[in-house]
Amino acid sequence: MATLKAVKHWLVLLVNVLIAGIEEFHVLYHRFPSQMAMKWSLISLLVVIGVQVVTIGTQSTGDVVNGKVDRVIDISSQLVRIQTRVVVDNSRNKKSLDHYVVGLDALSAQHLSYISATIDKKALKVAKVDDKTYRLQLSASEAIAAGQSASAVIEIDTVFTHSLTPFPEQILQAERQLVQYFGNVYFWSPYETKTQTTKVKLTPSGSVESFTKVKPTAQTDRTITYGPYDNIAANTHAELKIHYENNTPFLTVTRLERVIEVSHWSAMISVEETIDVLHTGAQLKGAFSRYEFQREPTNGISSIKSWKTKLPVNARDIYYRDDIGNISTSNLKAGSQHLIADLRPRFPLFGGWKTHYLLGYYISSQDLLLNEGNDFVLKIPFVDHIFDNSVIDDVTVKVILPEGSSD
Repeated sequence: MATLKAVKHWLVLLVNVLIAGIEEFHVLYHRFPSQMAMKWSLISLLVVIGVQVVTIGTQSTGDVVNGKVDRVIDISSQLVRIQTRVVVDNSRNKKSLDHYVVGLDALSAQHLSYISATIDKKALKVAKVDDKTYRLQLSASEAIAAGQSASAVIEIDTVFTHSLTPFPEQILQAERQLVQYFGNVYFWSPYETKTQTTKVKLTPSGSVESFTKVKPTAQTDRTITYGPYDNIAANTHAELKIHYENNTPFLTVTRLERVIEVSHWSAMISVEETIDVLHTGAQLKGAFSRYEFQREPTNGISSIKSWKTKLPVNARDIYYRDDIGNISTSNLKAGSQHLIADLRPRFPLFGGWKTHYLLGYYISSQDLLLNEGNDFVLKIPFVDHIFDNSVIDDVTVKVILPEGSSD
């Protein structure tokens, strides 16, 4: 037991040495002279154990290579969407590859909202290892054979929220909105990359104040291209910063409560959503002028006047109201697959402004409720499509079942 404690102590000590450097090692030496005088055989044992731990934690990462990486970073809305296409090279490896590790830098990990992956167009199971690491599990039929060179293609889709920062933070009513995007010039990966290219998609205006230049870099009307870059070491980071115009709706649902009530008596299902919405773009500086807003079409270009919500095509008795009462400034259009509700609040939303409303409807239970005898299955979306490129910070879904129901 004493030996195990000593090994544990030395493992912690060596980790600190690796982080702190040689100078800190001398400090630790003077602080723990008795431990430093332990037999070198114990040190040798610890080194072997440490090497084995590192080998297990990064199994085959040194043998696996990203043969070619193509990234597309879309920052044309309030969301940041990154599509990554990786051609995996397993020619160095003596074992077949049954998983692929996706890494995120600290900044990206804070804002990740969605991740999915495919190999040769087949969906992969994504498992979260920690906040910065995800493991793509390959089945026996999908595993990349040992010695296989640049033939398997893995595609990774990620979506990030609140990754764009308004700069300046406040603007006048007539000013355009500028935002900053911070990312990585290179594909953050635990594997070496042979060659890589990144394309950044901008808003339709294509107006850019400034952006990071790492040769070779090229700019067109709506795209900034970085690379190709060759022989990139694992976990390489170089800050990517783009300051550009983005007047798309920065609309965030700060709170959503969705109540679904099933009634056997009326054979209807009622859905009601209580929604708090906030404009999270650059805040309005100064007073709001209704006259200037109506006089100039481009005045308040970053403000939000309305948004479109998609409802089930068979929804009926739709209502849209707030604490004052019914909001009549809305329209409803029938589409092929949805009803489109054009919701217009009582006032336009500028940065820092918010609104609160209720949206509800009824739908026949035979459209959503399946049954086999006395066993019922309710199949309904977790949330409706509130608006394009929506961000929902907090959501609560309540389902009210008929009295006497049991699981």
